[in-house]
Amino acid sequence: MATRDSKPLPHLSASDIQRFLAQVDRRGPDDCWFWTGTLINSGYGYFGAGGQRLLAHRVALFLHSGKDPFPLCACHSCDIRYPPSDFTSRRCCNGVHLFPGTRDENFADMVKKGRVATGGNNGSRKHPERVPRGESHGRQAAKLDPERVSYIRRLYAEGNISQR
Repeated sequence: MATRDSKPLPHLSASDIQRFLAQVDRRGPDDCWFWTGTLINSGYGYFGAGGQRLLAHRVALFLHSGKDPFPLCACHSCDIRYPPSDFTSRRCCNGVHLFPGTRDENFADMVKKGRVATGGNNGSRKHPERVPRGESHGRQAAKLDPERVSYIRRLYAEGNISQR
């Protein structure tokens, strides 16, 4: 997202704004307003204007506040999930749910809300069975086969060798 966040927003014409708003499912004033247009791989909406691909929530913050968030990030105060594995707040374009913040503030907010896979939430810790190890990683990449692993573990358990 660095390249999309690192530029000021271009001038948005009245027709750009109209096209943008046509792709926002506006609900009640306190509800999330979901972006219905194109999404990038990370789940954030993007909008094309001025020859650029713009993150939809940055445009929404601009339209709400009247100020370009550049050089800051557009951070979400909402963090709803639907379905449970999908953070649909990434698609929220309700300006009331958005606030400007530095990258560090945005990351700290994401960690606090559990939206970042750090520590025990990291995928390799939550689902170690999905991480290829040993021979399942690829025969040529594996340095030990299961028999050698058992042998080394047995020697260690008997106290005959150290981990070093």
